[in-house]
Amino acid sequence: MAVGSSYIFTLAGHGGVRGWNLSSPGPADSILRSELTEKEISYKNIEYMKVLVCSWNVGQEKASYESLRAWLKFPTQEVGVVVVGLQEVEMGAGFLAMSAAKETVGLEGSPNGEWWLDAIGQILKGHSFERVGSRQMAGLLTAVWVRTNLKHFVSDIDNAAVACGLGRAIGNKGAVGLRMRIHDRSICFVNCHFAAHMEAVSRRNEDFDHVFRTMTFATPSSGLLTTSISGSAGQLLQANGSRMPELSDTDMIVFLGDFNYRLYDISYEEAMGLVSRRRFDWLRKNDQLRAEMRSGRVFQGLREGDFQFPPTYKFEKHKAGLSGYDCSEKKRIPAWCDRVLYRDSRASSGTECSLDCPVMSNQTDGTTLAWKQQTVITNL
Repeated sequence: MAVGSSYIFTLAGHGGVRGWNLSSPGPADSILRSELTEKEISYKNIEYMKVLVCSWNVGQEKASYESLRAWLKFPTQEVGVVVVGLQEVEMGAGFLAMSAAKETVGLEGSPNGEWWLDAIGQILKGHSFERVGSRQMAGLLTAVWVRTNLKHFVSDIDNAAVACGLGRAIGNKGAVGLRMRIHDRSICFVNCHFAAHMEAVSRRNEDFDHVFRTMTFATPSSGLLTTSISGSAGQLLQANGSRMPELSDTDMIVFLGDFNYRLYDISYEEAMGLVSRRRFDWLRKNDQLRAEMRSGRVFQGLREGDFQFPPTYKFEKHKAGLSGYDCSEKKRIPAWCDRVLYRDSRASSGTECSLDCPVMSNQTDGTTLAWKQQTVITNL
């Protein structure tokens, strides 16, 4: 037996050589998969580790060293991967226009983006982490660090970007994805920034659908026996012959970012009263995202961990804690805009998710960086 290009060649019973397309399902596929699954305990070594996923809409600001250290919380030894998704790293009209005009859609990054990568990298370097991939599209920046002893188990690193702004061409809204293989698991992290404003629920749903259906990586997902939502390994065709979205062909996918879903059917005064009494369970009943997910209109098949922290939107600069919510004439209603959702394709997943949201305020650079989401996903 030999493998060449996208074919596997075997010696047939009559003495001839037969070539099989690797993406074509064969009669032995189900038998081989069941046999390997039954005996995997004899050839597989199961290791559990945590993935720290951090999302932050930085509003074109730069954080102090102290605020970054507090945000990252000095990853514990169980954390093997750190994922950072930033939004609004760059939002100037000139930069957005230049990003849209280039085929790379801002692939080369920006000075602000490089500053964030260097600042976060310096902190994580002290905990034996190395950056294995990053991608910027206009204001969106995604990066992944892994522990040094894990780096040689990371392969097939790829990135992609989808613009959702004006004409689906401007990168002020959209998504940036990083995909990689860690050990034998294909994992994808997608950092998103969707349409703003209370009434734009349908637009946000459309942004997700556009990202999910059109995000395309430079190289196809590898791994002959990868368990995926699409069924047969390497088979990205639906029953009607149309192509399956590439994001459906990963073992685990994590969506993070500023999704911009708000609280509905509640007044500013009512919301602030519930926040001050820390009745977040009552507030969640008015969460647009959970309502849309229950109706099956967005993030189908994904889930979210429980959270017991205050809404992450909308804070004024230079004001600390719960007193920092917007009190201007606009009186924007607090909401959980910053979210982390995930899906594990394993039939019986032991994956767990815990959510936290540290407070950033009164930093040495004079910038108040408010509540931002931080997630730990275990049993990768």
